[in-house]
Amino acid sequence: MSNIISKAQRKQKGRVLTRYDSEQKTLHSGPLGSRRLLMNIALDFQEKYPGLPWDDCLRLAFGYCDRVHGK
Repeated sequence: MSNIISKAQRKQKGRVLTRYDSEQKTLHSGPLGSRRLLMNIALDFQEKYPGLPWDDCLRLAFGYCDRVHGK
């Protein structure tokens, strides 16, 4: 059983690292990279929580970017 858990944890870790790498690539893609990342994450929040107002999605995205990327 612990073997299954460790495989699932490794897969999750891989997905998280892949997303982080992709976000870093967006951040460094040019002068608008940080804005693009912020907007992409805000859109992700809006898709996940359709009733959430756009301003709240932006606030959540900003908090995420600040916490994860220090931007």
